[in-house]
Amino acid sequence: MSYGQMRRKWNFLARHISSMFTDGKMKAKLSRGIGEAKRTHGQSIHSHFRDSGDTRRMWQGIQAITNYRTTPPACDSDASLPEALNLFYTRFETQNGVTAKKTTPPSDDQVLCLTAADVRKTLCRVNPRKAAGPENIPARVLRECADQLTDVFTDIFTISLSSATVPTCLKATTIIPVPKKSSVSCLNNYRPIALTPIIM
Repeated sequence: MSYGQMRRKWNFLARHISSMFTDGKMKAKLSRGIGEAKRTHGQSIHSHFRDSGDTRRMWQGIQAITNYRTTPPACDSDASLPEALNLFYTRFETQNGVTAKKTTPPSDDQVLCLTAADVRKTLCRVNPRKAAGPENIPARVLRECADQLTDVFTDIFTISLSSATVPTCLKATTIIPVPKKSSVSCLNNYRPIALTPIIM
């Protein structure tokens, strides 16, 4: 088929489609069809909310309204991937058995001191949405209980600064593998995120 023949066929088709929508009967038929489809869709959604005790039907209605789609499992193709991921990250779980040693500061150095007001101010500024570290203390608890925890943490920080050592429990981290993309096929598709104690 030559270019000219294709062009003529295309123009004929375009004129035919255009005439369909300028014809009054066709427009009315199309409007009725759209209206009926909308009513049917509306009735199907309203049917999910008739029984307030059926939470599953209500959730299905919300999914229909919001066009919610479930994402497929991250690694359903390779069953060995979770085990490989587990082995890869468990190598970081070795406990640090090295005893913390005090480093003697030079005589002319001034020891940093924290006041209870400084510690309380810092606790009140903690982001409540911050993920908890290995101590599993939610950030919201640190923020809401700032008044009660201020004296305790002031003592811990003062001793730590004066002895120039950091408690071993505050050096621990929790490593969370976060997928870089929706479908993962190997360990390189994960990004390790280290969660440290919030108070550090």
